[in-house]
Amino acid sequence: MAKKKEIRDEDILSLIKTEYVSDPKMSYRKLADNDNFPLKKIAAAGKEENWKQKRVQLGDKIFKKTMNRISTK
Repeated sequence: MAKKKEIRDEDILSLIKTEYVSDPKMSYRKLADNDNFPLKKIAAAGKEENWKQKRVQLGDKIFKKTMNRISTK
């Protein structure tokens, strides 16, 4: 019989982090509801790893690339 692969909280949080950082309209509460994962764990990981700052940095990076592409046309 094949062993069932166990999904670790770290793996789930990594996916949740990616979703949060890449979607500016996403909130911790929405993620908890969508992914059926404890809000407290998401909030703690977000605070510890500074997800809000990473979201801002990604937005800035996208804005700069967009402006650069526009200015080269």
